[in-house]
Amino acid sequence: QNASNGRKIVPTDEVEIPVGKEAKCISIDCSLKPHLSVRLPGTRWASWTRIVNRDQNSFTWRPTEEEESSLFESSPDAPNRGNEYKTILHLNNKCAGGNSVNVIMSVEAGHVPIIRVYAQYWILDKSGLGLKFTDGFIDLIGNTPDASTTRKSFSNGSEINSSDLKLDICRQGYEWSVGMNGMTLFFSRKERISLSIEFEAGTKRTNSKWSTFLDVSRVMPTKSVLSVDEVDGPKRFELAYNVTLCSSIFSRTRVITFYPRYQIVNLLSGGLVVAQECALRSETHIPSQSWVPFHWENSSFPSKIRLKFDEQENTHENKWSSGCIYLDKIGITALRMPLTNKSKPLIIQAETRLATKRQDCAIMVVIWSSIEKSNPLYLMKNNSPFTVLCFQPTNNTQQDATLESRELSELFGKFFNFDCGQGMKFVDNDDSDSKEFIWTVSPGESIGFGWDDPEVAHALRWTCSNASNFLLHGENHSVSDIEVDTIGHISTVKLQQGDYSGRSSGMEQRVTCEIKADKSTKVI
Repeated sequence: QNASNGRKIVPTDEVEIPVGKEAKCISIDCSLKPHLSVRLPGTRWASWTRIVNRDQNSFTWRPTEEEESSLFESSPDAPNRGNEYKTILHLNNKCAGGNSVNVIMSVEAGHVPIIRVYAQYWILDKSGLGLKFTDGFIDLIGNTPDASTTRKSFSNGSEINSSDLKLDICRQGYEWSVGMNGMTLFFSRKERISLSIEFEAGTKRTNSKWSTFLDVSRVMPTKSVLSVDEVDGPKRFELAYNVTLCSSIFSRTRVITFYPRYQIVNLLSGGLVVAQECALRSETHIPSQSWVPFHWENSSFPSKIRLKFDEQENTHENKWSSGCIYLDKIGITALRMPLTNKSKPLIIQAETRLATKRQDCAIMVVIWSSIEKSNPLYLMKNNSPFTVLCFQPTNNTQQDATLESRELSELFGKFFNFDCGQGMKFVDNDDSDSKEFIWTVSPGESIGFGWDDPEVAHALRWTCSNASNFLLHGENHSVSDIEVDTIGHISTVKLQQGDYSGRSSGMEQRVTCEIKADKSTKVI
């Protein structure tokens, strides 16, 4: 457009430019102070902006006061583009109440000036939640965002179904300018960003407080973590983000990507249910061979989760695991899952690992079934001629490491009637829900092993079937403890042959338990 008579604008040409493409305009007379107006899908036309074919740092020319207020200074990490004349274009949304968009128009001076229109930031929202963003607030306490810089990564149905957007939503890349499907454009003079969460689950709407300002002035490929708390609620949402530079012709734009901090992957053959410790009623269902993001139901509760199998795939009621998995501790563990319809325990392995750059999270928790033939974390082998019984001492049993023989006898009970993997309530603990799970390993048997509670010391208290005489007659050396995570650790129990009436034959045998390593498996 040309301005030929004072402030009068005379339209001469209109061009539509696809994403990442170029267009030429030869009908502009540079002597008539050409102006330009731009619009994006979903926005109205921007105000007329003069095309200034000069370097921004020129000392022989100054823009008007109105033009100077809309100038944009280049980032210090882009020195080669510092002389380009950059103007901020403000585009209002077509829909009432919709967010406006700010983009940058850059003029590279020359005989044929090159005009580029680009966004300062692209925002990719991979959190699975609805995010809102702002550059500042109009109140001192930081509750009311500045509407001129506020953007969001989602849109409601009324905006999309608006008659004003029917043609625009057919254009390529309309999601960026409209702000939907986890994509939006963003601009910040101060190169910072604050976010809050807004989403609906059924009939309930959840809103979070605004986060502290994040510095996005530099490229930051490594993921950083932030958290926001629910407004008038106990929930806490933890996210991760990074800042990268676009490639090719989009290299003037930075991409800010937001991820969930935690991602739980279910590689089991059936569905899985997880919940935060102390908040078991707030369940998260994970179908088989899939993943879900995870957030804390209550910020004051421990940052660990319990597991159980999905009851929708079974006719019986499944129980929560006795132990928990800490999501803030990197490592791998094996966990025994309680089952009511199986006598043999089912072991799962859970690994908490740092996510790679290509994974859409910061911490990934992978859960799969422990298979004896595929290098399980723990494996129990019984090469003795006796049935071995063992259990993981809980906090109650660890407090008194020198249990009375009578209590040990009551705990192991009539071992010769046990099937593999029996759960027995510990003595003097009838008022508690905690149970000691007795593992029984027959001669020549090899079974996978998992902890009842991975947070308790990784030790086993064990004995053999022929130890009944010692248990009944006060001999504590027929029961021994072993540290499973210490390779090479050895413990021994003494066995004296005799009948179950307590008469001894005087012959003594020793059974030894040793911890060995077989590739990635700890063999007990």
